Amino acid sequence: MSKFAIGPTAALLTVSDLPKTKNVRWVPRRKAEIVLAISNGVITESEALRVYGLSRDELSGWQRRYASGGLAALRQGA
Repeated sequence: MSKFAIGPTAALLTVSDLPKTKNVRWVPRRKAEIVLAISNGVITESEALRVYGLSRDELSGWQRRYASGGLAALRQGA
């Protein structure tokens, strides 16, 4: 059975639902998908950093904002 998370729109989120490259426009929904995928074991933090070319600080910021206020907090910190 593959790993999944419930995404920010309440849809199931699997690794195939995530962006395929680092060349993506990071809208709040996509940021939340990455945060939720990591926290539910769909991908590892190391994979996200490598695949998407994110810095640890950038990803940590998304995680903190999402934890404190969900999707709305990611919109404010965009």
